[in-house]
Amino acid sequence: MHIRRQLTVASPLTAAQIMGAARDAIAGRDLRASVRASLAGIFEAENVLLTDSGTSALVLALQMFARPLAPIAMPAYACVDLIAAARRANVRVRFFDVDPQTLSPDMDSLQRVLEEGVSAVVVAHLYGFPADMPAVVKVAHDAGVPVIEDAAQHASATIAGRPAGSFGDVTVLSFGRGKGTTSGRGGALTRRRTSDAWRFRCTNGTTMLTRYGRAIDSRRELAARPPVDIRNPRLDPRAAPWRNRVP
Repeated sequence: MHIRRQLTVASPLTAAQIMGAARDAIAGRDLRASVRASLAGIFEAENVLLTDSGTSALVLALQMFARPLAPIAMPAYACVDLIAAARRANVRVRFFDVDPQTLSPDMDSLQRVLEEGVSAVVVAHLYGFPADMPAVVKVAHDAGVPVIEDAAQHASATIAGRPAGSFGDVTVLSFGRGKGTTSGRGGALTRRRTSDAWRFRCTNGTTMLTRYGRAIDSRRELAARPPVDIRNPRLDPRAAPWRNRVP
């Protein structure tokens, strides 16, 4: 049996970086715009939505492309969070094999799954080993199927000089603990510029990203506001003690 050794992926943080982050937090600086711009530049993205986790980003991606009665293609060997996201998004899954030597999709298995019919293909870069994205994107697009690139474990890998995470129609990123790029928690969903064949779906996706982004921003703004003492006499007996009196 062939045993592979995977080196530890580290995200070193200097004392100066930690102190700078603490100053920004204390000052209440909103860095979301600069983070989105940075991710857009790195991953060649047209739209970037920041989320609370990579799993949440994957749920949104699955909901973006899911079609009635058509399952989502996923690798049979991957992080359990892929299935957790599928359950949360309420989509069916059809598995394809991965090559045990490269951890990239087995192309014959993927081709069979595509021929059976799927809404989208999820491809994951496992343990920092990049999948063969050019080959996957070609066979998927030839079949009329969009690609969701799960780059949560990309660990700054590159493919043909391009960063892993810049090939799929949409890309899922994670910044949780243990990831190659970490902030302790959080994630992102990016949509890159694609060919005209994907414009309709990706336009719907852009609308979805914009809607969720505005909702998240609104929730954050409400959470930052000081509490307001509002009482409804119909619901709060403290504001209307007469309602508890016995005639």
